Amino acid sequence: ASDEIKIKLKLFNVSGYPILHEEVLVIEGENAYDFDLYDLSSGMYFIRLQSRGSSQIVRFLLLD
Repeated sequence: ASDEIKIKLKLFNVSGYPILHEEVLVIEGENAYDFDLYDLSSGMYFIRLQSRGSSQIVRFLLLD
């Protein structure tokens, strides 16, 4: 469908090591995406979202 957007989602640890790479089709608007962080240690992580030539990085803190 023309209103679907491909999002590239990459999760990195604080050292820049890639942990997860997913490509997701979403419908334009507000969306939610769940992924399992159970095996990760507490610490700072970054998610990079890329779509249509733009990119956004979100920083988050994971606590046990």
